[in-house]
Parts: sequence; C-alpha cells; structure tokens
Amino acid sequence: MQTRNPLHPHIEQFETSTGLKVLRIKNTNTPYSVVSAWLHVGARNDPSDQPGLAHFLEHVWGVITPKFKNRVAHNRAFEAAGIEFNAFTTYETTHYYHIQLNEDTKKSLELLCESMTSSILDEQVIKAEKKAVINEEAQNRQDSMAYLWRVSQQALWPESGLAGSFFGDEESLENISGVQLEKFTQEHYVPSNIRYVIVDDGALNIEEIKNIIERHHKNTGTPPPPRELSSRTRPKPYTHVSRSQDEGVSIALNYKFQSTADAKARAELDLLRSYFASGWVSLLIEQLRINHSFTYWVNGEHDYFADTSYMRFQYNATKEKAAQSIDVCLKEIEDAKTKKISDKEFSIHKKTYLTWLIKHLADPYNLLWWSGNHFTTHNQVLDTSEYMKRVQEISYEDLQRCMVDNLRDNQRSIVTIGNLTERQQDKIKELINTK
Repeated sequence: MQTRNPLHPHIEQFETSTGLKVLRIKNTNTPYSVVSAWLHVGARNDPSDQPGLAHFLEHVWGVITPKFKNRVAHNRAFEAAGIEFNAFTTYETTHYYHIQLNEDTKKSLELLCESMTSSILDEQVIKAEKKAVINEEAQNRQDSMAYLWRVSQQALWPESGLAGSFFGDEESLENISGVQLEKFTQEHYVPSNIRYVIVDDGALNIEEIKNIIERHHKNTGTPPPPRELSSRTRPKPYTHVSRSQDEGVSIALNYKFQSTADAKARAELDLLRSYFASGWVSLLIEQLRINHSFTYWVNGEHDYFADTSYMRFQYNATKEKAAQSIDVCLKEIEDAKTKKISDKEFSIHKKTYLTWLIKHLADPYNLLWWSGNHFTTHNQVLDTSEYMKRVQEISYEDLQRCMVDNLRDNQRSIVTIGNLTERQQDKIKELINTK
C-alpha cells in the first residue's frame, strides 16, 4: 500500500547569526500562515512552592510591550491587523502563536518577536489574570473527561514535575508576583531555549525571517537549568476521583513508556494508538461501541516528553458497566499481542490512520503543533513525507512487538472519575490485580 502525501510541505531548518534555531515549513497551498515561538519549558518546571507559574506566565507574557501600553490597545491592534493570537502551555512546552493571512506574515512575525523580547510584566494585568486562571482551572475540573488528563498525569508520574498541579490553586496563584515571573523568564525564556516555527506559503524568504528575528534577539543567553527525569517513577495501578454529581463514569487506561526520537518508533506508536482507538474499525471502539454498547466513543492519545511518553484510551460508561468495560478493554489489548490478522485487514487500519493524518495536517496550525512539539522536545525535524513512508513500512509483526514493549501491565494506570460505590471500585481493583 502506498499513500501519496498531498501536503508536500517543504521544510527548511536554519539558525540565526546568534544561534537561535528556526523551522520554516513552506506549503504553497496553505490558506493562511502561522508564526510561533516555542519554549522548552512547561508546568514540570514550576518551582515546587509555586505550582501553576509556567501556565500563568503564558497568560500575561507579551500583553504589555513598549508599543502597547495596556491590554485593550494590544487586542484591538491585533484584531485590526487580522491577526489571531493565542498561546498554549503543556507540562513540557509553551508556545505563542499568531494566525493571519499569508500577506501579513512579515508584520505578524515582527509583532511576535517584539512580544518575546520586550514584554512588560504589569502588576495590574497580573492581578486581573489570576481570576481568569482560577476560572479556567474550575472549568477543567468540572469537565470529567478533561479532568482525566490531570489525574492521569498524577497517576502515571507520581511525585514528579509531571504530576504537578499545572494550573495551581487559589493560594499559589494569589502569591504569584511580577518578581517571581521575571526570575522564571530569566531562567527559561532565553534565546537558547526558544525555537521559532513558521508555516506559510513561502512568500517570506529566509533572509527576511533571519533579519526580523536577529533584530530582536541579540544573543543566545545562558542555557536553562537541567531537567528532572520523571520516567523512573512507578505508576499508580488505580486511582478513583469521586463525583457524586456525575451520572456516568469517565475512564482512562494509561500506559507509560520511554520517549523516542526515532521516526519509525514514533510512527509505530501513533499507528498503535489509531489501531485501538480512532475510526470505526479500531479495536476498542468496535468492542465497546458496536459489540457491547458500553460507550458512545473511545478516544486515543499518544504524546511524549523529552524523557518519557504515554498512551491513553478514554471513554464514558455507566457506573454499572464500568468494571465490565475495563475488563473488555484489557482483554482486547492483551489478545491483540498474539492474535493473527491478514495483511488486507491490517492495510485497512493503516489506510484509516493515514487518511486521518492527512486531514489533520492539512490545517496549518495542526501542522505547526505536530512539527513544533517534536522540534522543541527532541531538537529534531519530523518530516511528514518521511513519516508517512515509515507508517507504510510497518508490518503487523512490528505493531505487535510495539504492543508487547509498551503496553505493559506494570506500567499501566487506570483512572475513573464519577459516582462509583465502594463495591464498584473494588470490582475494578480486583480485575486489575488479576491481569
């Protein structure tokens, strides 16, 4: 099976004269451009006594600059220029991005560089934004499927930076000051820790990009502090969060394993995620939705950090069927490690994944995220055409080896959120202990 890559992005990686790394993804078919600045810093880098600091900083950085004296002026100027701006923090990275028409790429990159180098941490903005972050945390906590992400992090990597609070709480947020934020930026928001990633139609040439970035970033600065290693912690086998108001139960099956920069290994893990939870033919959706009517859908996720990685399958079920649905999932995963399927059947799963991938990466922002995250965490370029070739080369024997190596019982953590009785929780614990 050969699937052509219709995206045909042309990737250019280069450095400025000061050593700052830039990834430019040129696609003449892109309907709009995205410019972004990625930093290899996230919630796992929060000081132990200041949870939520990295995420909070993302909310206030770049809002006030010498050009924009207040938030209203900043927002109106960007809207008037047709530039959509936002930022996103994970446990490992933070990135700031602008979306605009291709003709406005140069102007937008200038504004982004200015915000990255000339941001003013205004105490009034800091005070006002604390309420917004408290509200954001509450919304995440109230949405059980969204909250599964945080609880799963804590279950997979207990007592590590990857198990941190992420948003912080009212007390920690109240104690955040401009001085603390400034210290954090001096350690982590340094040019040596920044990667610029640009997706556009190619109208802006490389020399123009270099000149804009070099005009704002004069030197590389000192490297950030060394990172902790979280992959050594042992997952908690089972975690339950009681929610009396929830009618159903949100369930996550989490597997922890080593991170990899190898393109073939990354492709195998991504295909594995799709094989179990993606389209109608994926194993867990076929079992839980079609054969047993336990849930509406199963979502799969594979993501990675510099030193560790995970796969997650999550879904909703009734509390009466929670234990039984988990049992079906565990049996299906275990059986898949040894059962035989035809080449024709396996080709269906690969085709399903590649179709999803092409659709996903046709969006310039998704392409930016897919490329920028790997470029930041592993300092490598993930070429889409090479990656798709790797997927096509995977055999079912390769995938089964990947299952055996990575979906291990002793590296698994199951999380439930909802109104389960003690007896229902005990049933889940019992079946986990027998697997």
